[in-house]
Amino acid sequence: MPTTDGSGRIRAHQQTALQLLKKAGWQVKNNQLVNKDGKQLSFELISNSHAMDKIIIPFKKNLAGIGIDLKYRVLDSSTYIRRVRNADFDVIGYNYPFGLSPGIELFRFFHSSNADAPDNQNLAGVSNPVVDHLLEKIPHAQSQQELEVILKSLDRTLLWNYYAIPLWYHPRTRVAMRNHIRRPDTETDFPVIISSWWLAE
Repeated sequence: MPTTDGSGRIRAHQQTALQLLKKAGWQVKNNQLVNKDGKQLSFELISNSHAMDKIIIPFKKNLAGIGIDLKYRVLDSSTYIRRVRNADFDVIGYNYPFGLSPGIELFRFFHSSNADAPDNQNLAGVSNPVVDHLLEKIPHAQSQQELEVILKSLDRTLLWNYYAIPLWYHPRTRVAMRNHIRRPDTETDFPVIISSWWLAE
């Protein structure tokens, strides 16, 4: 995946994106990225909360810098739920709720058997025999190492097919706590296990 220094200066990445888009037949005219018919590349992203504004608004600005029109709409909850259930959207913001060791729950999100089912969690409509094959191998993994190989292959396959645009990730969990709260000195892979914390006397 491309990386940046976090400064917000992404001109080099935008130039790379434009080169790829031009190879696919798009071109910039009057500050708009248009196809051979002169139609601008445009899509709508819907949400039911302004919580993602700090992520989506800079994303919209960056797209506008290469002539792409992102329409960002925050809907009331009932309208949003209805549109998602009916797959009536171009793009939505979504956090996948995976644990430390993802398993068969991935079927709900990526298996083709859920691609066209009503009110399903395969929101991207993934229907790919390679993805199905990898998912079907998960329950039969004989070791943690084998499971990790399957999951990494699945991750690469999903990214390679561009079902999603990864917008952000933070490798740490931030917790505010008072100094009379104690927790074990030894951290696990999942450090925020509040049930293992205690109040100091």
